[in-house]
Amino acid sequence: MLISNQKFNRTETFKTAIIDIGSNSVRIVILKGLKRSPEYFYNEKVICKLGFGVKAKGFLNPEGITLAFKTLARFSLLISKMKVDKTIGVATAAVREAKDGQEFLGKVSKETGISFRVLSGRQEAKYSAKGVLFGWPKANGLVCDIGGLSVEFCEVLKGEILSAQSVNLGPLAFANEKEMEGQKRSFKHSLKNINSKLTRKNKSVFLVGGAWRALAKVDMELKGYPLKILHEYRMRSKEMEETASWCLSQSEAEIIKRTGLSEARVSSIKHACRVILDLILILKPDKFFVSSYGLREGLFFEKLDECVKVQDPLIEVSLDYEKRSARFPGFGVELYDWVLPIFSKLTKLEQKVILSACLLHDTIWFAHPDYRSELCVDTITRANMVGIDHSGRLFLGLALAFRYKGGAQISELPTFRILRQRDKEKAIILGKAMRLGALLSGSALGGLRKAKLSVSSKELVLMIDEDAKALAGGIVKKRLVSLGDALNLKAKLVIENV
Repeated sequence: MLISNQKFNRTETFKTAIIDIGSNSVRIVILKGLKRSPEYFYNEKVICKLGFGVKAKGFLNPEGITLAFKTLARFSLLISKMKVDKTIGVATAAVREAKDGQEFLGKVSKETGISFRVLSGRQEAKYSAKGVLFGWPKANGLVCDIGGLSVEFCEVLKGEILSAQSVNLGPLAFANEKEMEGQKRSFKHSLKNINSKLTRKNKSVFLVGGAWRALAKVDMELKGYPLKILHEYRMRSKEMEETASWCLSQSEAEIIKRTGLSEARVSSIKHACRVILDLILILKPDKFFVSSYGLREGLFFEKLDECVKVQDPLIEVSLDYEKRSARFPGFGVELYDWVLPIFSKLTKLEQKVILSACLLHDTIWFAHPDYRSELCVDTITRANMVGIDHSGRLFLGLALAFRYKGGAQISELPTFRILRQRDKEKAIILGKAMRLGALLSGSALGGLRKAKLSVSSKELVLMIDEDAKALAGGIVKKRLVSLGDALNLKAKLVIENV
């Protein structure tokens, strides 16, 4: 066998399935790897509306039960076929509140062989917060997770979880639009009660849940926002207020027409708008952040070893990409050390993003040369990456585009209007430096030991060892001059001992 002598790290292939029986949907996500940035191996959601009618009747929706049984039987079979190593099953508000919730879970466990744990409201809030910390390791603010039947609130401070609360304010808690409208006082009273229990004023609110993501998508469409990634999307309170008010003034048909949202999702968006407007009025946050990660990621995150939890998610996913796709894994760190002298006064975040770019610099080598720059931008702006905001993604994409040819044309795309001019300039400098380093070394391990970059107030200097002067041949001088131009410095090539 061709790979018979290859050793695999068991944690790299370990598959974890998380099944979440929610009030509105039943979901499964299968994550590959017991690591800080696991691969999303499989993801499926089925709208069952188990929580519809629970508040009024006290029992799970009969039609939802039938669909949930079929869905969970399918998930059980998939878990077996995909050879999943560990399964985590949880149920939330609908099963928690319904009189027949335990009976339903007993039948499900008997038929599927999967054990399910019913989470309390506080537990649900805390796991959602852990999911946010999965994407934002040092998040500070209030996590707000809107589900079908309940809304959870949990404070986070520098990676630590503080107070957690849950209230039955989800859209399925009300029979119809009229009943929702009549519950305005209830919303405000509940939010005032929550506010009184918070340990501090939270300027940032992290939004978890499909209704919030739908609202963010509406905001994106109304603004003509160029990057269609919901995770880390940011809105000021005033912007959120305007978008929520717009949604409440429009028919569902008009919202669908303007945004392309599904009818099922739009049906819950107006309720979410009422909740968010009351939240702004009472809690007075400054800004909102959308999180694509919540309860399921929180359940996964809790199971990781402590030494893994503290790893930086952006660097870990970049290392994974390098390991899988680069011609010479390990060279990225050498390239980072080599380009660093041309930058001054970098923040820790800037250092991290530059390291990520260097780790990723050779992961698109297999593409046709004419399309590598374009593919770099497409890959980075759409990749399942955490620990980086939208500006950071675009910085990475632009730097990697300039690592190949065609970067100048790429930089004119409307997508990059989000990026500040000084960050664009820095990304271009980094891209050209990586291009020079890759050319000198062939991106091979140890290939830059005989060369050194340095800058002064007037010059960019590339020094190459006498015994490696052949490296200076070809188009190296041209690449050096191009980098010097980006730095507004005169480029100089020196052959001597480094």
